[in-house]
Amino acid sequence: ERYSATLARTMLHVAVRLYQPDAEGRQVIAILRTAVPLTSVQNALRSVSLAIVFGAVVLALAFAVVSVVLTRRISRPLQDLKEGAKEYSRGRFAHHLAVSGFEEIGALAQAMNDMAAQLDEKIKTVTRQRSEQEAILRGMVEGVLAVDNAEHVVSMNNACGRMLGVNPDGALGRAIQEV
Repeated sequence: ERYSATLARTMLHVAVRLYQPDAEGRQVIAILRTAVPLTSVQNALRSVSLAIVFGAVVLALAFAVVSVVLTRRISRPLQDLKEGAKEYSRGRFAHHLAVSGFEEIGALAQAMNDMAAQLDEKIKTVTRQRSEQEAILRGMVEGVLAVDNAEHVVSMNNACGRMLGVNPDGALGRAIQEV
């Protein structure tokens, strides 16, 4: 760059040698020299810099939007699984989890649905068996008393309560010696 007194401005000068091939190699036939006002170069650089910054900002915003969309798309099925697990923990096994489009999450949802169905069936079976057992014990005329390893009453029918002179419901959980 150099100040041009005739144009009264700073100019950027570039010179290039022009060659012509000959038998001995290359021979310089001319020197091409040009000059451009430095302000024009600076303005062009400024425009390119602004375009790059603007492009970077737009790209960053686009990545942010895509990240938010993908995060929600992934986290929503996980939130649904969490809510479903809470329903199962409350004993609401009829709650059915939606099987997601993501393979792993969908497989987990299906496994949880299967688990809930099995738990529901087992709880119903145990409840039914317990009701049958209680009905049999209530109908027996013989006294039946069951204790656990720590010698606490776990079951007593009415006939046993009459024999011992105690309320069968009040004896549950108490030590056999107290009854």
